[in-house]
Amino acid sequence: VLGVNIVYLIVLILMVLTSIIIGNQDPDMLGTPAYYLKLFMLEVVLVGGPPLIYMLIFKMNIKEVIRLNRIKIGEAALVVGMAVLGYGVIIMINMIWYWVVSHLGTPIGQELPPVTNGSQFLMAVLAIGLVPAVIEEFLFRGLIIRGYERFGSTAAIVITGILFGILHIQLMSIPSIILLGIVITYVVYRTNSIFAGIIYHFVHNTISVFFLFMQNIML
Repeated sequence: VLGVNIVYLIVLILMVLTSIIIGNQDPDMLGTPAYYLKLFMLEVVLVGGPPLIYMLIFKMNIKEVIRLNRIKIGEAALVVGMAVLGYGVIIMINMIWYWVVSHLGTPIGQELPPVTNGSQFLMAVLAIGLVPAVIEEFLFRGLIIRGYERFGSTAAIVITGILFGILHIQLMSIPSIILLGIVITYVVYRTNSIFAGIIYHFVHNTISVFFLFMQNIML
């Protein structure tokens, strides 16, 4: 548990520093190939690097730790359905949370990149949909949940989901991200396959990119 927490703390610190760097970048860079390349590199190096290095140092069986097991076609289809239906629940929670926060102050949302054409949509799907789905699952539904399993499956699922939400550093959506993290962790635990988490995560993020794309082209 100590080792897992140290890895998480390292990643969290790196992500905070990264959010400061990204937040101060030129607005004209948003949505450009260079912007998405930066997202890709930061995700792989800062989020995926520490847990990989930790597992290599302690000579862990990476395949076993991250549950690199096959997933049945039926289970995969069920995960896709859960992700699609669950997205609606996430939107409702975000709306309720936005209403609560708006009564406490002025909500500040996350600045989103423009997705106005096919090439930007493809880059966004890769950088926002696929890469985080793989790298973040490697960290959370791989290493972190293993560290907390000694406290029981329920505690491991809930704690992993909470840590997942905190890492995203988004006050306006933290309740929904925590819930998302808990659901994905539960799905991975039940299927005993990290591919279930990758599928759910990818579908969820890609739906967000799709709606952003539709919103931009319809304005």
